[in-house]
Amino acid sequence: MKTVVKTAVENSLIALLVAVVCLWMLVTAANLAEPPPARIVLLSLGLACALVVHLVFMVQAGRRSGRPMAAWIAALILLPPLSSVALIALLYLEDKPGQVS
Repeated sequence: MKTVVKTAVENSLIALLVAVVCLWMLVTAANLAEPPPARIVLLSLGLACALVVHLVFMVQAGRRSGRPMAAWIAALILLPPLSSVALIALLYLEDKPGQVS
């Protein structure tokens, strides 16, 4: 995998990790007897921002690899978890030695 593609994939995975942490803390805060509204709003904004950043970095990784991105952008928007995993797997397998094309 090219260095610029690897960097974009790593950044997208970090953004996804931030989204998971925000979701976990959001669910925990929502289950309290008196959920604090400010915490819920801030965690929701953090979750939304992290998912948008994940999408941006995945598109960036695909473009840097030289793939046509129109179909991938639609897939990333419509099927976020599945298309992210599929794109990362294709990018990872792209430069494997001994692969038959």
